[in-house]
Amino acid sequence: MEKLAFDFQKLLSSDEPLTFLAGAGISVDPPSCLASARGIMSDIIKFCCPKDAADDLLSEPLVSRIRYEYILGLFRDNLDTNLKIMDYFTQAERPNALHKFLAGRIRKGNIVMTTNFDFLIEYALGLGDKNARAVITKGDFQKFTDPVEMAQNDMNVLYKLHGSQKNVFTGEDTAESVITTLDALAKEKEENIFALPHYERETFIRACKAKTLVVMGYSGGDVFDIIPALMHTKDLKRVVWIEHTAAPGGTITSYKITASDTQQDSPLDQLLQQLNRGTGVEVIKMRGNTSHICAGQTHKPNARAMEERIEPPLEWIVTHFEQVSDGLKEHLAARIYDNYDVPNKALTHYQQSYDRYEEIDNDRGMAAALGNMGLIYRQTGEPKKAREHHQRAYEIHKQLKNLSGMADDLGNVGIIYMQTGVPKKALEHHQRAYDIYKQLNNLHGMASALGNMGNAYMQTGEPQKALEHHQRAYNIHKQLNNLQGMANQLGNMGIIYMQTGEPKKARGKFETCLRLSKQIHYKAGIDFATGQIKRIVDSLDGM
Repeated sequence: MEKLAFDFQKLLSSDEPLTFLAGAGISVDPPSCLASARGIMSDIIKFCCPKDAADDLLSEPLVSRIRYEYILGLFRDNLDTNLKIMDYFTQAERPNALHKFLAGRIRKGNIVMTTNFDFLIEYALGLGDKNARAVITKGDFQKFTDPVEMAQNDMNVLYKLHGSQKNVFTGEDTAESVITTLDALAKEKEENIFALPHYERETFIRACKAKTLVVMGYSGGDVFDIIPALMHTKDLKRVVWIEHTAAPGGTITSYKITASDTQQDSPLDQLLQQLNRGTGVEVIKMRGNTSHICAGQTHKPNARAMEERIEPPLEWIVTHFEQVSDGLKEHLAARIYDNYDVPNKALTHYQQSYDRYEEIDNDRGMAAALGNMGLIYRQTGEPKKAREHHQRAYEIHKQLKNLSGMADDLGNVGIIYMQTGVPKKALEHHQRAYDIYKQLNNLHGMASALGNMGNAYMQTGEPQKALEHHQRAYNIHKQLNNLQGMANQLGNMGIIYMQTGEPKKARGKFETCLRLSKQIHYKAGIDFATGQIKRIVDSLDGM
């Protein structure tokens, strides 16, 4: 990388429009003293997983891949449905120099966005500021769509991209915004969707247009949903990324990052190269103490501030939550390994979870472990073992009269029969699953079963029945306003029309699929539909 003489203070004192993006790292310094995102994530893993698994998960290179918000979501789903963990952040009520710096930039007409769950920038702005606003919910983002206009109208607005438990300016309960973020992360492995919701993305793009974006408080791996948004921000002027070093004061080194640089070993440098390559904008990395870089002076925490550190995350969690059972600890470790593509270790811990649950006659835990092992065996190319495990899970769910579990197991067995070329058996199982989902009025399950039946009918050489079932699945997804499900079913119908010699009808389906996919920034759908339309155009041109 090329060293660069870059005067950040000169940039701050200029009239150049700036946008700031702040992560959890800004809240580490006293007097706020919150743990970093990595620190909170690590302590949750230590609390939730067996020691051997926790030690392994927190070692490199795996720990660099694990998402902080994913771990929060896993914790919520299994131990904390009321999101009590968010109370950890409310302990910190005293903003530090960086919070005050960002509040000052907001007052100067700059745009500030954060993914933090604490309220420290808001406190720095002042709860009595009549012009202060926190944009948190979908409704907020739809109302305050233009950050530039808000700044020009002297509104002091903070944009919270990952949500917040409450709006401290209005007192509004906004916990649903956090749930939305964590739910999106639950789709991480299955759908590889990291993008911001469309209503946040549009605001983010407007905030960055023709501006320098200053990023601070991130390690690099924790901006998984910001980078796709930046890739769509073609009018961005420059990115200045502050890489924090712990020592207060000291040397500040700046580098110019280009796509032509030698391949970097650092995950952050690789990300910045990707950003330069994808957007063509100037990318500068500054390395030094963040408070020193922003405030222009050496930041020396006093001894009293250091003594007033709030309770560390692990101690706080142990105090506020019941101990996790051995079976659940093994299960949670397996879930993390599974999500981050370490199937052999996931299988080991799912088996150990099954064994611990069997010791205490916990049938539900046993069935969950069997089902998850079945999914891994299917993914690793062992269909016989997969089917056996799903069948065993089905028998337990049947004994428990757990209809939802039975339907899920039947659907999984049906998929295995499809993959092994036994479509009639697949149809039988998906039909049984559909009947149960219908009994439960589970529309998502019904749509999934219908789509799978459509695929099976294509394998049995019955395209008309396949179309009918994909259309029925599409109708349910439309009822649910599930645009991604609608796009997938349109793609399936397009493929059938292609195979039955009706390219014009196929193209119509693919074009609608493409439109919906673009609307929700569904990359897989965009790539699929674009490729299929190109095939049709090329084939027609060759006629």
